[in-house]
Order: sequence, then C-alpha cells, then structure tokens
Amino acid sequence: MKRLNLKNKLIYISFYLTVSYVFIFSLLFNFFNFKEKPDATIGLGFILLLFVNILFVLFINDLVIKDIDKLKEKLHKVGKGKMNEVFDTKRKDEIGEIFSEVEKIMKN
Repeated sequence: MKRLNLKNKLIYISFYLTVSYVFIFSLLFNFFNFKEKPDATIGLGFILLLFVNILFVLFINDLVIKDIDKLKEKLHKVGKGKMNEVFDTKRKDEIGEIFSEVEKIMKN
C-alpha cells in the first residue's frame, strides 16, 4: 500500500471531519426536532464547514509543506544530491531547528 503524503492525509482528515460533522449535526436536529427548514440549515452548515476545511488544508500546505520542500532542497545541496531519504515532519518548530542545523553545516 502506498504511503500518503501530508497533503493527502490532511485532505482525508478534512473529508472525514466534514462527514462526521454532518452526521452529528443531523442527529442533533432530529433530537431537538427543529421544524423550520432543517435541511437548509444542514446544507448551509455543510457548505460552511467544507469551506473551513479547504482553508485549513491550504493553510497547513503553506505552513508546513512548503517549508519541508525548502528544507529538502537545502539538504540536497548539503548532501550534494546523495540524500534520497524521505523527510517529513508535523511540527513547525522541528523544521526551524533543522533549518538552523542545515545553515550551520552549510557555513562549515
């Protein structure tokens, strides 16, 4: 089975969050028995949540994935193209520490 990259994982998480949100939202409407246009409210909630999830994926893409690509380029320059290892991380502070280490190596 092929490993998913970070962007695809975020897209899948966003999809499952949306589906679970709609399911829970519809259960709440059935439990409280709203009589005034519950389908329109559920649809609007679904559209708004989908929009928020898309923004979440784009934000994480800008925040993490682009920094990882820059780091890969720096690592390839330091390793002179011999580094074929996959690098990924979930925390931005780890990326910052690695950037400082790479800059120290490049100065030497």
